[in-house]
Amino acid sequence: MAFDILSAVQFVTVAEELSFTRAAARLGIAQPWLSRRIQLLEAQLGFRLFVRSTRRIELTEKGEAFLAAARPLAYAAAAAAQTARMLGRAEQRRLRIGVPPYGGRIPLRSQLTRRYSAENPEVALELEIGWTPRLLERVVAGDLDGAFGMGWLDLPLRRLTLCHLGLKLRVAPQDTLANQDEIGTDALAGRRVAVFARGLYPELFDALFTPLAERGVKLIQTPEFHERLIEDDGGSPPLIVAEFRIPGQDGGSGPWLVDVAPVPFSLFVPAGPLGADVERFWATAGDLIRP
Repeated sequence: MAFDILSAVQFVTVAEELSFTRAAARLGIAQPWLSRRIQLLEAQLGFRLFVRSTRRIELTEKGEAFLAAARPLAYAAAAAAQTARMLGRAEQRRLRIGVPPYGGRIPLRSQLTRRYSAENPEVALELEIGWTPRLLERVVAGDLDGAFGMGWLDLPLRRLTLCHLGLKLRVAPQDTLANQDEIGTDALAGRRVAVFARGLYPELFDALFTPLAERGVKLIQTPEFHERLIEDDGGSPPLIVAEFRIPGQDGGSGPWLVDVAPVPFSLFVPAGPLGADVERFWATAGDLIRP
């Protein structure tokens, strides 16, 4: 059976963190993509590596055994990659941009990074995954050159709004809501809805989800989302997952929640003078949204 080194690195990282969100941040990739990669690895191996629930993940017995074999390979690959990065940085400039976990689902963000990299091959564009408050703090502190972010945080940064996001509700195919296109908050009274943990972004949580709780929605705070969140849920009534999507974007079975405020998705850079590479990134973003 063919087995690639990247799969070993990703599996070992998830196993060590016991969190897809933390593992994705450590690897610098999107969490939904990492979850899918682990699913594909499990299918390739023929057994499950993790037991998943709404609140945590754990290694299976076979996962523990596989970790012992995969860890040396992953560590060797990580050491080689680190050496390569150190050698490459001496000759290539870097642009460090923060991206929230949902960033990969936003076409304009992907278009921007692809176009910038194609037009500026001499600059290594490094995307770092994290939640908006922490990313913007790092931009203010000078630890990041810029960041994409959601919401309305008031910080001393330049902001360019790229689009607005709505709440898409992902439900099981047999759910009574599966065939509806749009619903209001009142239709969720008494239902269980999985949302991100408040501590990750308190301001956005309070703006979007606290009003739902006040109308009888039972919020299930989870530190991360993965593909089997609904499938593995055994609670009653069936779990609903709230996700950020661009209105009109296909997001699987489930309706849009229409009576919540659209959330701006923006590019943030320092308020002061910008370096040439950051200035070009900012200008490229402006070109993409210009009519």
